[in-house]
Amino acid sequence: MTAAVVYRFHDATGALLYIGTSASVGQRCAEHASDKPWWPQVANVRLQHFPDRATALAAEAAAIRDEQPRYNRNHQAPVNAGGRQRGLTLNPVTFDALTHGQRRQDVAARLGVAPSTLSELARGKGRASAERADQIAAALGVDRADLFSKAA
Repeated sequence: MTAAVVYRFHDATGALLYIGTSASVGQRCAEHASDKPWWPQVANVRLQHFPDRATALAAEAAAIRDEQPRYNRNHQAPVNAGGRQRGLTLNPVTFDALTHGQRRQDVAARLGVAPSTLSELARGKGRASAERADQIAAALGVDRADLFSKAA
């Protein structure tokens, strides 16, 4: 696997704008500069290096969940009208990195879930209970917090 970087964009006051992952930070910055309306606010870029993409993706998901950057949309679980979380949301990017090249049916069997349930979770449409999230994370050998998001 290739080394990867988690990058954080901050504005001039130090406020966190965005967190992302890339193997080519320069190219990714150029892409953001060309299509993100918030790009002119970026005053500082901080980099955190990881030995492989899967580790970087898990760190990115945890950082977004914990640090709540202003412009990230992924890894932030939906809430109901009362502001309460409706279950845990699987991080599809991290999940795909951990199960790359494996048939969805084989992964579902290993995780003890129906293939349709796994597909819903992998597309970010379904929610998992804390117990189910623990089972899935344990079967994949990762911490639940690295694989699932919840509202802060």
